[in-house]
Amino acid sequence: MIRMLNKQDAEAYQTIRLEALRVNPEAFGSTYEREAAFTVEEIGRRIAPEAGKFTLGAFEEDRLIGIVTFVRDNGPKTKHKANLYGMYVSAECRGKGIGGKLLDTLIKEARQLDGVEQITLTVVQDNERAKALYVTSGFVVFGIEKNALKVEEIYYDEAWMVYFL
Repeated sequence: MIRMLNKQDAEAYQTIRLEALRVNPEAFGSTYEREAAFTVEEIGRRIAPEAGKFTLGAFEEDRLIGIVTFVRDNGPKTKHKANLYGMYVSAECRGKGIGGKLLDTLIKEARQLDGVEQITLTVVQDNERAKALYVTSGFVVFGIEKNALKVEEIYYDEAWMVYFL
């Protein structure tokens, strides 16, 4: 089941988010140490749906196994754009189509927002599996940012991708 997360999902969200940062630290701009310090209340505010912002969760029975966040730009000249952040599916649940379902649901929800025309994301250039998932969902690469992330003295390039609604 896929649904929008709310404040009541804060503990489950923090558990999977910390897993993501521990398992794939090179894939995210934040760190485990930084986010482990967030309170449940902060997490609840972070994931609570607002106009132009929501976090989706994929559940297997009652366990949160996948997440992705959508944030619409709010500038007068950029409100036609939105960003996808924090996509993650638990390692033991990969290969079951969960990532594709999260993306399909996110795109469906984005289409309901008046004036949103495109969604951008970044993905570590070497993460072929994630890039393939995004391409299958209709995203295309439009640029590469060299040395976009630095994790313990190792640099990672990121591919910038876009989906036109």
